[in-house]
Amino acid sequence: MRLFDDFPMLRYSINYGLGSEEKTGLLRVLGVVKNMLDQIYYPIEHIALAADHHFLKVNSGSFYTAGTIIWGLSCYIDMIRSLIMMAILQGQTKGLKNVVLHEKIVAMQLEYLLLGFKDAADLALAIYYLPYGSFLWAGKLSKRNVGLFGTISSLIRVVMLLRSLKNEKSAS
Repeated sequence: MRLFDDFPMLRYSINYGLGSEEKTGLLRVLGVVKNMLDQIYYPIEHIALAADHHFLKVNSGSFYTAGTIIWGLSCYIDMIRSLIMMAILQGQTKGLKNVVLHEKIVAMQLEYLLLGFKDAADLALAIYYLPYGSFLWAGKLSKRNVGLFGTISSLIRVVMLLRSLKNEKSAS
């Protein structure tokens, strides 16, 4: 199914543009870089898959490694963006007397915290999938640890989806 992610990602990147709606210049730069990495990822993955199925005569391993590096960098950028947004939101709570607004900001901080944990788990997986011994724990985790990181990431995605559905339902 990931073969069909190219166009939705391209549409997202085009709509994001240069990140004019971001709160800071750093968030804009990080957003644009992340979108560029994500756009590069898909063709690299397609080349690796085509090589695996003998449509192209190239070494798929180098393309998988490049794709994994891009995936890891994208996760790392998302972690940084989440930390920046949490700090910005924390600054907005200082001296805030409106309890309802304060609760909304805290809920938004929780979303960014969850995103940060999800991206940390995904980054751990990306490092694991690099060639054995090439970087930190590449290829060295037990199946239990790999499963744990994958489960953490998936559960956080489910929790965030449920929270999103709950928020949509309460808004309507």
